[in-house]
Amino acid sequence: MVAALAFVFVATSISFALLLGLMPVPALLAMLALVASLPVTLPASHVRAGAVAAGSLLPVGLSLFAMVSGALTGVYAHEVYLRPFFAIALGRTYTNVIASTPSAAYADAGRLYFANSTALYKEFAL
Repeated sequence: MVAALAFVFVATSISFALLLGLMPVPALLAMLALVASLPVTLPASHVRAGAVAAGSLLPVGLSLFAMVSGALTGVYAHEVYLRPFFAIALGRTYTNVIASTPSAAYADAGRLYFANSTALYKEFAL
């Protein structure tokens, strides 16, 4: 059982590393791998008692609900909270920027260092 769980961990880690640009794909692959490994994690006594045949699928349903809600929460948190951070932290750095340059020229900037000749016009400040 430990080998199966280690395989699932390694497989999902590799899928996240290779498919990071396609954000929903690794999450769906991880959910699929966890669903496939679910019978391994159920206790043998539970399976022998005929819980699946009797329709007692509460543990399976709760596990599926936890996996899906966890994956969706992770994707949401990444999109809302981490994307702006990475845009700033990994954005380009521009030096000697003239303040009168249109901002569209530096749309991908993470940091701007203005030129020494840049002055602040108090009448335009908020």
